[in-house]
Amino acid sequence: MAQVFDREVISGVADWEYTWQSFDADLPAGDVTLSLTKHEQNNCVGYVRHVDYLLLTTDQQMVPDHLAYGPQTLLRVTLGEEVDRPVYLHLFVDHYRDPWYAHFTIGQDGLHAALAPPAGQMLKPGEATPWCNLTPTVYQDSGAALNLSLRHSYYEKAKRFPAKLEFGRDRSRSLESSDRSLTTSATGVERGELASLEPYQNSGKFLSYLNPQDTVTWGDQQLEVLSVKQPLKLRGNADLEILATFKDGQPAAVTQSSGQGDRVHTWVLANAVVRQARADCSTSARTESRC
Repeated sequence: MAQVFDREVISGVADWEYTWQSFDADLPAGDVTLSLTKHEQNNCVGYVRHVDYLLLTTDQQMVPDHLAYGPQTLLRVTLGEEVDRPVYLHLFVDHYRDPWYAHFTIGQDGLHAALAPPAGQMLKPGEATPWCNLTPTVYQDSGAALNLSLRHSYYEKAKRFPAKLEFGRDRSRSLESSDRSLTTSATGVERGELASLEPYQNSGKFLSYLNPQDTVTWGDQQLEVLSVKQPLKLRGNADLEILATFKDGQPAAVTQSSGQGDRVHTWVLANAVVRQARADCSTSARTESRC
């Protein structure tokens, strides 16, 4: 049995957009070999040759969603003691494609697709959120720019950002899993002195015009530090691994694994406004495509 896809343009789907297509098949019991081939060597646009997921199911009512099957991106927020009144973390997400923008908030009970958390869920000094699954906020074919801010309300930003952000990747859990059971935290790390390197610290789309003040090296990638820099200080914890450093060798990102079985890695990132080094502008970081 066989099915030929993309003989005609699918109405309502842009050239660069991914979409699900399906057909019914009666498969015999046992091992089955599935083959994807170009049909009759016909020419076609490159977009239709991108196949990222293949889903076999007996549930004819299922609405496919690739997010549940890939690595999950997690975030936990710990508020500092110097906050004078309750706040929440606001995420403004630029997806680089339609739908272009989205707003999310993180409060005491976790992540919400809203401008502000529910009443009574504001964070108080010293409080920590549960591990929040950010996977739905990051489009895996285009990536996303996350603009994070502490706010007393949607229209009132906090004057400072006294909070610790911990990022983690969990490759074993799906969206249906409870992230509240994750309790890892990176110990042995504190933030150093915050240095302002550039007066234009909220330049948005004009970041490309700012001159680099420092660099961060992360593997074979180099990032330019633009306006602020706050390196990390390690307190001799042997479990910590330095992932990235500033030009002077001070840590910019560290990771720590903890737990048993499927291990969760916690990332602690230094405060810095960075962009990809101009020499590497033609090379984008690896992304995980979706269909």
